[in-house]
Amino acid sequence: MKATDPVNPFELYNPDRKFAYTLSIKNYFSLAEKERFWRDSQHNPHLDYCRIDDEAQFEDFHSVLVEKPNCIFRGINDAKYKIFTSAQVHYLLDMTSIAPRHFIAREIIALKKSNDRLFPRYFEALGVDETDFLYLSLMQHYSAKTPFLDFSYSLDKALFFAQDKYKYCLFGNDISKYVSIYWIDLGERGFELIDIIKWYADQLEQALDGIINVLTHHPGIHLDVSILNWENFLLWADPSNRGEGINRIELGYITDKRVPIIPKTTKKEYNDFIAKFVNDVKIGKLTRHSALYNEYYEKLYNAIIQNVKLTNLNITAQEGCFMLYNPNESNIPLEDFWSHNNTYLHLPTLHCVDISKKLIRTQIKPMLKKMNISKATIYPIEKDIVSSVEKQVTHESSKN
Repeated sequence: MKATDPVNPFELYNPDRKFAYTLSIKNYFSLAEKERFWRDSQHNPHLDYCRIDDEAQFEDFHSVLVEKPNCIFRGINDAKYKIFTSAQVHYLLDMTSIAPRHFIAREIIALKKSNDRLFPRYFEALGVDETDFLYLSLMQHYSAKTPFLDFSYSLDKALFFAQDKYKYCLFGNDISKYVSIYWIDLGERGFELIDIIKWYADQLEQALDGIINVLTHHPGIHLDVSILNWENFLLWADPSNRGEGINRIELGYITDKRVPIIPKTTKKEYNDFIAKFVNDVKIGKLTRHSALYNEYYEKLYNAIIQNVKLTNLNITAQEGCFMLYNPNESNIPLEDFWSHNNTYLHLPTLHCVDISKKLIRTQIKPMLKKMNISKATIYPIEKDIVSSVEKQVTHESSKN
């Protein structure tokens, strides 16, 4: 920048000038601006917006949605913020020149090597199979840069995040006096938002079909079937396959809430089943449309999705799930991507509800206190839980 250039007061620090990142990209400047965008039904038919200013409106909103099934919610403590992932913000602030997809891949590789491979050794000791998906969940748990947005199946827990660390502005812009709840009805009729677990099913089916096709026409060939190794389905980027993996999905949601509870398949059992599958194809016992195909598919698919683990204390306490938002253009907020819908899917409606911060003190905080939803229950710390239980048991024992 030349000394004579005019200074844009809304421009953030951008030393390399690689992208003119301004506050107008990250924020809405008024309720009117935000409402115009979200209520533009002609250009944004998949978006819906409403505002809550009094207690009666809040009670109506809460009573309707709190028991509504198949919904996921996201709470934000300031209505001005557009929806970006931490990986996007990290990139747009010029904190790295590496695009988010490649930066995330480097994070995963570094985590696997760190502290004398502590995490791989720890997972092995627990009998947990190491996958990139496991690392992505771990990264989100500890606030690393990820392509995930946190959602919750609980409206009340989303409301906790909406009021957590909020700042009430007596003066200032009108939008600074609101928090936001975003929500999606996953049961909305006809929607096609990608369920990442179902995506795994499609990838497995393509792999099985490819192997059957090759071995049917060339039964004597030695075929490398490592493509069926379950960890390959859970890679962020597969370097042996042009870097493809989960990272080529731009938009989807991830939940292990509906993963069936079945006996865990060991790695040896899985590999033995693959070998049996290949042999049955070679001897002509198995074709794409035989009943036996379904048996193999179900066994392999269940083994893969049993390794889609989001489980940690935070996500369990928060009844959480993730939205994978990984756009090719890193500067596009989720609501823009959603409204333009370049996925060619029938997306469900993305709802935004802006709630007056005045209601936090009169409605939200008393309700959360009554329900025992607090920082301690939302962000449980193992040490604190154990210490609290130890003191409680000690106190009770001293009375006897």
